Order: sequence, then structure tokens, then C-alpha cells
Amino acid sequence: MSELDPSKWVEILTHPNLSEAEMEKYRALFDNDTIFQAYVKSMQMQAVLEAFRKVLLSFFQHGFEAETVIIANAYLWLKTTQRLDPGFDDEMIQSWMQQSLLLTQLLFQFAVEAYQTALKEDASISERMYTTEMEEMYAAWSEHIYSLAQEENISEELLIQRSDLVIQTLSQLLAQYENEAGLKLELRDYHKIITHLMLQTFVFTYLNNPSVYYELAVAYEEIYITLGFDVPSVLINLKGKEHLMHPDNQTQLIALLAQETMNIQNQASSGSN
Repeated sequence: MSELDPSKWVEILTHPNLSEAEMEKYRALFDNDTIFQAYVKSMQMQAVLEAFRKVLLSFFQHGFEAETVIIANAYLWLKTTQRLDPGFDDEMIQSWMQQSLLLTQLLFQFAVEAYQTALKEDASISERMYTTEMEEMYAAWSEHIYSLAQEENISEELLIQRSDLVIQTLSQLLAQYENEAGLKLELRDYHKIITHLMLQTFVFTYLNNPSVYYELAVAYEEIYITLGFDVPSVLINLKGKEHLMHPDNQTQLIALLAQETMNIQNQASSGSN
């Protein structure tokens, strides 16, 4: 077996304490350093995503409700979004935390629309294959997923306590990775990972339709352009219309957000001409 066995690449290149000498062995296999660095980053992002997935699965295995994870994911997404865009203030975070499920639903809606747009531009996206590991992951999650909808007697206080524990755990994990000098990831990369977790959790728990997740996952690079850049701008423009966040006004809210997205995209197009 070769010392540079490709089957070992992911494990080796995602190790945070990989020496420069070891790194050089793998760098020599690529045409240029830029391609190599991009490859290393993608491998490290996948490793971090897997670590977050394992933590969420562990909470499910210990009987935590889907709602607690939805709330925690939303908190991490809002806080990392704020760090990327100061226009996303504390007041907005507070408002959206009160509607964390709606926020997740909106992200999913935008993801579906972004996927459909990407598919029109490149039909070959539909031919991308997802891995069997995704099916195994869904099987593991679905075995333990539990929703508050099945138990009406749980107190709001217990829900808050459990959500806070998930938030603290995920926040500590994020801080641990951000402080790891050997990782070549930036805040935008972590935001991308957290956004992915939000979509996966929503599809696996509320939709219980893994095929939808598989489609979105293989086109995630295209989808994230909308979720990572357009959606935060849309939500900032929504400030002052918080009454639309009420579930009864969801249809109006989605229509308004769709219009705001179109306006942002039109501005971007006119600016590039």
C-alpha cells in the first residue's frame, strides 16, 4: 500500500496538527498550490460537518426533541450571520429566536428555490450521485428522532433548558474548531457548515423525506450562494415588519421575502453591468 494511499487522504489532511513536511507530500500530487489548498479546505469542512452531525445524533440518542436542535441550530446560524454582517443586530436575533422553526422553514424554502434555479442553469446537477453514507446517516437519525408534537405535556421550562444545553455544546464545539490553528477554515466556512446542519435537521425531522436532503446536499455549493448571502440581506430588509413572523402571516411573509430576494438579485445584476 502506497504511503500516499488516497483512501487515507481525508483522515490525514483533516488532522489539525499535520506537519508541513507531511503536507508537502500531498501538495506535490496537485497541479498547483491553489488547487491543493482548496482540496484541503473542503476535506476539513467535511470533517467538521461530520463532527457536528455526531453531536446532534448523540442528543437525539439521549432523547432530546427535534425542537431543541432546531432552536440551537438557529441560534448558531443567527450569531455567525451577525459576525459576518453587523447589520444583523441583537434585536433581529431576539426576534428570530422566537420563531426559530419559521426561520428554518424559510431557509429551506430558499434552498429549494435556489436548487430549482441552479437546475435550470445546469441540468447535469440532477445527475450528481449522493453517497450511501447519507442513507446510513438518515437511518441512524430517524431511529432516534423525537418531536414535541408527540408529547404535549412537556413544559416550556424543560424545553428551554434542553435547548440551552444543545446551544452551549454546539457553541463550545464551534469555538474549539475556530481556535484550532491547524485548520484552514474561516468564519464563512463555519457559517456554511451550520447552514447545512439547519437544512439537514429540518428535512430529516420535520419533513422526514431524505430524498429531498440528498438532492439539496449534492447541489449545496450552488444553494449556499443564496442562503449565505441573499437570505441575511433579505432578513435585514424585513426588520420593522416583525408582525409578519407570526405563523398566521406566513404566506405574506414568504411572498415578501421572495420579492426582497428578487430586488437584491436585480440590484446585483445591474451593478455588474
